[in-house]
Amino acid sequence: MSALDVIPLPGQPGKHARRVLVDAWRDAGSPPVTSAGRLYAEQKRLYDGWRAGKPGFNPADNPDDESQRLAHVRFGALDIDPTPDRIRRLSGVGLIRPYSYEPWHWELPSIRNYGIVRSLPAAGGSTTPPEESEEDDMRSPAMLYTTANDKLGGTPDSYIITDTNGYYSVVNTSDSAHATRLGKAYGITVDAQWVTKSTARQIAADCAKMRPVN
Repeated sequence: MSALDVIPLPGQPGKHARRVLVDAWRDAGSPPVTSAGRLYAEQKRLYDGWRAGKPGFNPADNPDDESQRLAHVRFGALDIDPTPDRIRRLSGVGLIRPYSYEPWHWELPSIRNYGIVRSLPAAGGSTTPPEESEEDDMRSPAMLYTTANDKLGGTPDSYIITDTNGYYSVVNTSDSAHATRLGKAYGITVDAQWVTKSTARQIAADCAKMRPVN
């Protein structure tokens, strides 16, 4: 995790999130946020209190079990009261709601690609947290492919996002600007590229060996 990766949410005092999530939230109109990133120590306190049966503690995920999503502890989730307009805007920038029982919970796709956050970068991003308190950012380079009708281009058939960890996702849009906005939520590190149908078939074959994004 770099000092520039976790940043404050503008206009939301005391709340922080991954830069890619903040960018997506801004693109969605910056709706009010009730909860954002949660440091490891706070999540551990909530988990231990619940396990001990202390009054006022609700069921909480174990931050030491990284097989769980732990989206807030990875600073990749925001809790936002859902309205029809917010749902449309937040979905439009590529954020997902994985829990039907928590309609207010929005998070980045491929959330497990992000590391647990144990401390915040220093104010202004001038220094990084101590090495022993820092988790590596597990995002891998991602590519947004555009499949075209023929070698010369034409109307796009679809967009496919892949990364070097072997994840992929098909973006159901033919609007390049829309695909780019969606791709930001996946940490796209390169511009969209046109590929021929034969190349697209190869990508599809490669994707068959990979794992779909959750």
